[in-house]
Amino acid sequence: MWFSDDSLKKNKNYYTEQISNNTDNEVAISLFYGKELFEILFSRMDIWDEIISHLQTNKNQRSAEILSVPDFDASDEIKSALLKIKRQEPKLIRSLLSNKADFIDLRNELFPTGKNLKGL
Repeated sequence: MWFSDDSLKKNKNYYTEQISNNTDNEVAISLFYGKELFEILFSRMDIWDEIISHLQTNKNQRSAEILSVPDFDASDEIKSALLKIKRQEPKLIRSLLSNKADFIDLRNELFPTGKNLKGL
């Protein structure tokens, strides 16, 4: 059994106990975390390094897509969405612009200059 992430060792004792309860002598069960599989079983750290390199490259390439959050305060996309909400759900905009503490905090966090809130 292999867990690619080293940090998933919280259940190691459970899996070790389950492996020790194995009654099938024809089946060898081992437990590996992260690079241990490539280090101990395969003796091929180059493969592990290649996997890590690929994962880092993929993460870097996709991070812009995944983490691309528009600037609520200045984005034209957000302004357009707010105007649409104003037309379709005016009560939501009234709540957002209300003097309730939660909405004041929300506005201060998402719209620090208030640029996209003007005209709502």
